[in-house]
Amino acid sequence: MPIRAYYNAPLHGFVDDDTERILGVLTAEHHHALEEQQRWAWLQQVSILKTAFSGRPNGRIFLEFYIPRMGKRADAVLIAGNIVFVIEFKAGASEHTSSAFDQVEDYALDLKNFHEGSHSVPIVPVLVSTNAESRPTPELEFADDLVATPVGTNKTDLRSLIDGICAARTFPNLDIGDWMAKGYKPTPTIVEAAEILYRTHSVTDISRSDAGAKNLQETSASVSRIIDRARLKRTKAICFVTGVPGSGKTLAGLNIATRRSEEPSR
Repeated sequence: MPIRAYYNAPLHGFVDDDTERILGVLTAEHHHALEEQQRWAWLQQVSILKTAFSGRPNGRIFLEFYIPRMGKRADAVLIAGNIVFVIEFKAGASEHTSSAFDQVEDYALDLKNFHEGSHSVPIVPVLVSTNAESRPTPELEFADDLVATPVGTNKTDLRSLIDGICAARTFPNLDIGDWMAKGYKPTPTIVEAAEILYRTHSVTDISRSDAGAKNLQETSASVSRIIDRARLKRTKAICFVTGVPGSGKTLAGLNIATRRSEEPSR
């Protein structure tokens, strides 16, 4: 599944584009009754983004970026300085709430784990509470998977935040065209997984065709070894499988349970 957004353009093209034309594209792609509040929010976002990135020649921006597994859309995704920025706006807000930080971080994690082009690139979740007070930007912290701790800013400081992050650390070149061409491969839902699994397909057939499939196979093999050892020694065991939402924990459980149920009783 290719990435999808209502609008995307090079940064310089976005800045030069007519605001009403951008709104027209967003409206045409919306496919729902457009409420005045949504139109107002888009106007605010476009105005803030145009001001923030005026004069920055390199990069690309996506508006209303689709997050398939969550069934939601991030307000904006920006590629600049070999970094992917996931930007969420809270128009009129004066605080950066924990729930809003969680929202934009969830978008970033979803992109990291399920978009093939994002597996090895740095991703920074950014929360823009438009009326928040200006504060010094905290030092950015990246987890091992290169997803940064969410950062908050306001409508005035967005440009300086982005520039500061891009200048603070150098990352390998990110080919934007290649990133856009990569597929989005979320793990099937529990219902989809069960339906396919019970049609005698293997876990490999229904898992994502990337490193996730290998992880699922290793998880299934590890749990199976524990089951075999418990049977041999006539003991009990409890297995805890952890992972990000949608990473295939339930899929692995279904695979193990189905395969084991087909074995002859001992």
